[in-house]
Amino acid sequence: MKKYLVIILVKIFILSKVCQSQDLTPEQIYEKVNDAIVVILTYDFNGSLYKQGSGVVLNDMGYVVTNYHVYAEGKSIEIKHNDKIITYTDILSVDEEKDLLILKIQDNTFPHIPIGDSKSLKVGQRVYAVGSPLGLENSISEGIISGLRNTYEKNRNLIQITASISAGSSGGAIINARGELIGISTMTMKGGQNLNFAIPINDVLSLPISDYKDKLDIKGNNLFYAGVNALDAGNYEDALNLFKEYIKFFSDDEVAFLNLGLTYFYLESYTEAKKCFDKAISLKRDYLDAYFNRALTYHFFKRI
Repeated sequence: MKKYLVIILVKIFILSKVCQSQDLTPEQIYEKVNDAIVVILTYDFNGSLYKQGSGVVLNDMGYVVTNYHVYAEGKSIEIKHNDKIITYTDILSVDEEKDLLILKIQDNTFPHIPIGDSKSLKVGQRVYAVGSPLGLENSISEGIISGLRNTYEKNRNLIQITASISAGSSGGAIINARGELIGISTMTMKGGQNLNFAIPINDVLSLPISDYKDKLDIKGNNLFYAGVNALDAGNYEDALNLFKEYIKFFSDDEVAFLNLGLTYFYLESYTEAKKCFDKAISLKRDYLDAYFNRALTYHFFKRI
C-alpha cells in the first residue's frame, strides 16, 4: 500500500512540474498579467503632464516598479489603471544608473505577477512585453530574447529583446512564456530595428529600500533640473522659487547658487545676484563661471 502511495505521489509531483513548465498562449498571458501593469503619469512643477510610462505591481504590499527616467525632473506621480487613479505615497528605492524606481501605494487590491528567475534566461526564449506605448494602455507584443548584455562601464545587465516597445512602454513588464515576470522594459535603441532592452528582474529585487537621504536626493535632483529648465525657458520667477527650494535642502551646492544668481541677474536684481555669486565662490574658490558672472554683475551695477 505504501509502495503504491509513493508511486502516486511521484506521479503527481512530476505531473505538477510538467503543468508548471507548460507555455501559456498570448491570450492566457495577457489575462494573467493585465491587472498588475499600470500607467505612470509624471507631472511637472506647474502641475502639467510631463511624462508617461508604465509600471508593474511587484507584490501585495503595494510596491510598484518603473524606470527612474519616467520620474526624473518631475514633481509628482499618479498611477492609473483603466479609470482608476492612485497617488503614490512614498519612494521606496531608486537606482539612477540601473534606471529603476520603486514606489509605494496604499491600494493593495492590485494583483501581482509571479516572479521568474532572470539568471536562467536563454537567448531565443520567447517573451512578451506589456506596457503603454504612446499611452495605449496595456498593449502586448511578442518576441524573443535576442541577447543577454552587460554595459561594463556602469556594470548594468540588460536583456535584449525583439518584442516591440515604444515611448510610454518604459517601466512595463517583460514576461516569459510561463507568465512570469523576468524583466522591466527600459529603452529602445534608435537607428536599429527591434533593438529593445529590459532590466533583469533579479536586479530589481536586489535594490535596497532607500533611506531619507536617498529620497531627499531624488527630490533635490528633480527640483534642480526643473529650475534649470525654467531658467532656460525664460520662466525666471519659477526658476527663482525652484532654486530657493532646492537650496533649503542643499545649501553647499555652488552650482545651485550660480544658477540662482543668474536668475536674479535676468530679473535685474543685481544686488541679490552678486550675493549668490559670492556664495558660489566661497564654496568653490576656483569657480571661474561665478567670477565671470560676478564681474558682469558689477558692470551692470555701474549702468544703473
